[in-house]
Amino acid sequence: MKKKITIISLITILSFFVGTTRESFIINVEVLAPFLFTLLGLCLTAYTFIYAPISEILKKDSMKNDESKQRLQKLLGSFEEDMMLIFFMTIIIIILDFMKHVDIPFFKNALNLDLGIVKIGSLKEYVFNFIISMSACFSFYALYDLMRATFKILRKSFDK
Repeated sequence: MKKKITIISLITILSFFVGTTRESFIINVEVLAPFLFTLLGLCLTAYTFIYAPISEILKKDSMKNDESKQRLQKLLGSFEEDMMLIFFMTIIIIILDFMKHVDIPFFKNALNLDLGIVKIGSLKEYVFNFIISMSACFSFYALYDLMRATFKILRKSFDK
């Protein structure tokens, strides 16, 4: 639980500062969305290559231990959840980028806010950049989790 809180806190702090920038990779949707979709395609390919060794592991007679089977099933489930997270975060990023360019007349856009630590040119742009940055960071963390699960699965497949 402490690890999750720490990760969410770091992502929030990073997004707080990245949201103030205008030209950062993590908030540039024209570059970020194709990058995330490419990573998602690579993850799907990796999943198909990893699924074969796992099915072989689960078929082995030496896999009598139900705990090992459950751990492998859990790793596969984690793999699928992370791929879905990357997909939905990419869709959210695209929707937010579209909404960022739509003018909503009900809300007043505060300009040139000086908070002491940071200076925000446009509150509307900052809020959207912050959310896009958080979504991108969660996608990158999901990619890290995918790689970690892949290494665990492959390590388990070579154990005799």
